Amino acid sequence: MKKYVKKVYLSIMLVVFSILTMVATTYAWVGLLTSSTFDEFIINLQQNDSPDAAEYGIEVSLDGTNFYDSINQTELRRYLLHNIDPTGTYKDYLKKNSNGSYVIKDNKVEDDFRKLRVDQCTVERPKEPNGQLSTRLGYFKDMKNQTTFNLLQFDLYVSIYKINSSEDYQSDKKLDLYLNSDRLITAATPTNTSGIYSASLFNDIEYPSVAGTYLGQPILNNPLVTNSLPLSRRVSGNVQVDIANSCRVAFEKYNSMPKGDNSSLSYDDEIFIYQTGNVYPTYDATTGVYDFGGVLPNDYNFARLYYNSIFTNNPLGDVPQGVLERGDMVYNPTDENVVHLVNQADNVTTSRMVCFRVFFWFEGWDSDCFDIIDNKIVTVNLSFTTKSPNEGN
Repeated sequence: MKKYVKKVYLSIMLVVFSILTMVATTYAWVGLLTSSTFDEFIINLQQNDSPDAAEYGIEVSLDGTNFYDSINQTELRRYLLHNIDPTGTYKDYLKKNSNGSYVIKDNKVEDDFRKLRVDQCTVERPKEPNGQLSTRLGYFKDMKNQTTFNLLQFDLYVSIYKINSSEDYQSDKKLDLYLNSDRLITAATPTNTSGIYSASLFNDIEYPSVAGTYLGQPILNNPLVTNSLPLSRRVSGNVQVDIANSCRVAFEKYNSMPKGDNSSLSYDDEIFIYQTGNVYPTYDATTGVYDFGGVLPNDYNFARLYYNSIFTNNPLGDVPQGVLERGDMVYNPTDENVVHLVNQADNVTTSRMVCFRVFFWFEGWDSDCFDIIDNKIVTVNLSFTTKSPNEGN
């Protein structure tokens, strides 16, 4: 008879981006984040009739040494701040006194995090000597092609533990961990359940009269894309977009290692970069909502066209080729997509752990990333489970 066991979800509800432009009279789509807050960071335990062993649960850590069944928000903010400038402004945020308490008090951490400004940026995956794209993220660059570390990132260590170690169950279990993509990135709020926002453009933008191609498909008038933007489309006045399309979430995966000792941290050959929305520009005449596509070539990149129409004396240069090539994964919230992040071959057990380096940023070259995102919130919902939703109940 199948045992009822606990299916462990790690849900990280990260309300991460609330944006204000640097200068009120600057109408650039390149803004600065001034109020990033994390509303929830919780683990939910739910019953399931999977035949998996009932005595095991997930535990997580920010340092690879101290594991818990939940993560304190202020603790996470310490790491986020420290990782931005670990040798300068935030170098003491993880430092402790002889009595084990932090040198920097919690209220200071909370106050500094509320004032945090991060860059809108992009990351180019570097190329290996053989010309293939690297399986690692490269340096993050701001819109003037300057390297920046001013983005949100932290390390998340994951392992399993025995819920009842006194019971004589399996000697050990290997972790299978999945990432659920449903509502991975959303701009929806209780007062705006659609996540759609409106803004007025200051200049008109007219798309070319030829389709061009990207990823082997025509960019405009694409017959395979519903509501594909037509040739010569003029965009003007008030527009509505889903601002979540300009947000990215990325994971760098590291090989498993002994729990409590991250000195052997070594990079795995897997990387995951996520975006929502469409690759190609669309317009839904019924809802009046635009999706200007992902990171597109110069003549079809709405953000670049819009910026350059305003700042004629200081235009943005070409969209970096490496950004176009990196191949962000596109998720449709209606799809039952799930990514198998950890499998049994990774050998993650009660005595071994795996590390993910997690990144959050606003994609600077994304075509939906412009003034419309000012003062808006994007929520990143990272939901991990030990059992694939596609396996049923």
